[in-house]
Amino acid sequence: MYDMVRFLKVTSQKEKESSTVESPTRTPKHRRKKMNTILKTLGITTVLALALVFSGCETEEGPLEETGEAIEETTEKTGDSLEEAADETEEAMEDATEGTD
Repeated sequence: MYDMVRFLKVTSQKEKESSTVESPTRTPKHRRKKMNTILKTLGITTVLALALVFSGCETEEGPLEETGEAIEETTEKTGDSLEEAADETEEAMEDATEGTD
């Protein structure tokens, strides 16, 4: 009886050892290939998403942007005019005070 139990244990161990062949999904080469495929897919998806985002941006200016630029130009011109007027006033004051010394 003991020999029979021992035989069964040895036989079952041999069967386990012979059936533990690595499956193709477990090899490092297959994992690397799968990872490369995943990375390529992720890269392509990212590029397409960025292309969609940037293609949605309008390059033409709308009426509000044009109005904003016009206000900015007018403000700059007004500021320049005020600076010139202040400089002229300062020069006129210096000229006026020179004669009184």
